[in-house]
Amino acid sequence: MGRHGAKDIESRFTGYVEELVSGDRPRGSGGSFRDYCTGLVMPGERKSVEPMAAITAARATAAQHQSLLHLSVKGVVDEDVLTKVLRWCCRR
Repeated sequence: MGRHGAKDIESRFTGYVEELVSGDRPRGSGGSFRDYCTGLVMPGERKSVEPMAAITAARATAAQHQSLLHLSVKGVVDEDVLTKVLRWCCRR
């Protein structure tokens, strides 16, 4: 895949995640959700918060680990997010 194709995929992914986190969210949760989604699609066998924190915030891994752990324990998938995912998937 060329550089142009990779940029297109990155742009589409960013648009998708931004659409999911738009709206009424607790302050700062959008960034954590963005990083969590990024960690899920990055290379690596383990998709737990520790390796994802190292990938998404190499200079602040401990803080990122806490943030992602809080996000995964607290949960962010509410009805609004699920509705947005359904709309996104069905319009394709």
